[in-house]
Amino acid sequence: MAIPQHQHGSASAPPPTFLLGPAGSGKTALCLERLREHESRGEPALALVPEQTTYLTDRALLEPPGPRAARHVRILSFRRLAHLLEPEVEADRPVLDPAGRRILLRALAGRLPEEIRRPWERLLDRSGFLESLAGLLRDLRFEAGPEGN
Repeated sequence: MAIPQHQHGSASAPPPTFLLGPAGSGKTALCLERLREHESRGEPALALVPEQTTYLTDRALLEPPGPRAARHVRILSFRRLAHLLEPEVEADRPVLDPAGRRILLRALAGRLPEEIRRPWERLLDRSGFLESLAGLLRDLRFEAGPEGN
């Protein structure tokens, strides 16, 4: 559920906690209680919840006897977590400029079996085709989003 401040990046950090049980068994109440404890001590904590429950969980955290505001505790969906982490991941990946993408696409096209490559050969030499193909691939990548939908 949460890692105390002094253990961030430490090999001795506690493992995540998974609560299993039927509806109404107190899983959410226990999580909210622990999150409130972290907030009251000023310790950072993170709770991952399904997308559709982020608002309700935020509200439940702040209901009495909870804090009036949460400065140290974050309720995140998996999608929001991926969005927050993406800049860090993207910064580590090398980026090809447009010329590099055209060179890479031309090289990949050269490796295609002849029966697949033959109908496209004239287009590969046309101005703008590889740029359009690179743009299409970029758009498809961003359309899929972090979950790959």
